[in-house]
Amino acid sequence: GSAVIKWAKQDLGVTLNARWFVEQELASGELVEVLPDWQANISGHEDALVYLMWKATNARRPVVRAMIDFLAAHLVEVN
Repeated sequence: GSAVIKWAKQDLGVTLNARWFVEQELASGELVEVLPDWQANISGHEDALVYLMWKATNARRPVVRAMIDFLAAHLVEVN
């Protein structure tokens, strides 16, 4: 979660996090809530989407490659 928040603070994308995890960044203005009236609820749903993002160069690192391979083997693509 920390890496994704860092990327969001660098204007590299939008992230979905628990409010308690980003409360300080929201209060300081480092992050801005973009969908205040929307709430995510992925627990208990079989069709929840999970996205994994990584730098291409990091995919060569054994620990990153292992995580990518594990998730690819255990998650079903819905498209």
